Amino acid sequence: AEESLFGAGSQILPDLLRRLLELPTNAPRDGGRALLLERLGEAVGEQVWAGAALALGWVDLDHIDVRRLAAAPGALRLAIARASGEALRSRARQRPVALVLDDAHLADEGTLDALEYATLKEASARIWACVLVRPTFSGGRPMWSTRAAHGERIQLGPLSAPDAVELARHLLLPVEFVPPAVLARLAERAQGIPRQLFELVRGLKREGLIRRSERGTGHYLVAEALDKL
Repeated sequence: AEESLFGAGSQILPDLLRRLLELPTNAPRDGGRALLLERLGEAVGEQVWAGAALALGWVDLDHIDVRRLAAAPGALRLAIARASGEALRSRARQRPVALVLDDAHLADEGTLDALEYATLKEASARIWACVLVRPTFSGGRPMWSTRAAHGERIQLGPLSAPDAVELARHLLLPVEFVPPAVLARLAERAQGIPRQLFELVRGLKREGLIRRSERGTGHYLVAEALDKL
């Protein structure tokens, strides 16, 4: 249950809570109840502190207040989302908040729930969130973000051939000269998709196909790289 909420080894939500609420790394003796009530306000804090403490690793699933929440379907997940979302809203009341989450298709459920809760229309929170995902994301959460005060979905297509070639040239640094045919082949193999182009070039570097010149004046791409493409 815990892994499904936060993802395996995820630190996004705990880090977000610590930064927004200015929380310590180590767990307080009471599991963080008093501190979280102080930071979130008693009305909200009393209802959600156990979920926040669980996300922070201050209490475990066997804690009596966590078990009480978990007894009602969805209550624990909602408590975690509300705690984190209220922390974001609280910061936004002090000053506008801008948040960028890359590769959000890999984010845990708790983080996604928190962002969705924080930006609900009725809150009118001054939060601007840019969330970057793969197209498959909408298959798992088709309604995500639709209840935000304002929302826009922009679908990015593949890079044009010239842009893909330029990105390949940049990724191959510190190689200063790469034959145009090699750059074009890389761009074609990646189908103009930046992530795939990045992985292709990383593979070349991992296999030692980018080497320092014997004269020590620069780097070059070895001829075998052509066969790898």
